[in-house]
Amino acid sequence: MLKITPKRTKGGVSFRKKLTLKVRRMGVKKPIIEQVHGHDLHRNTGKWNILHRVINRKNNLYHKIIEDGETGEIIHECKESLSAHQGHGAAKSKGEKFTKR
Repeated sequence: MLKITPKRTKGGVSFRKKLTLKVRRMGVKKPIIEQVHGHDLHRNTGKWNILHRVINRKNNLYHKIIEDGETGEIIHECKESLSAHQGHGAAKSKGEKFTKR
């Protein structure tokens, strides 16, 4: 899936792109390989960065690189086994739940 996002500037419009790839097998719920490459907006700073992420469930690999969108400098890199990559995103603990009385 290719996602193109227009960016308005004073002189016109420029475009950002992000490519997502998923490899699936029959009978397996989650994709065995997921890749994301392209522009990604950092919510806190409002800055566009370049994201490269590979999740390979077949080989138990997680690799993520975030580059500065303007300079190309690597801001963050994480390469580890997928089984060790826990406590992020949906795997975060929700904390204590409050119950109604």
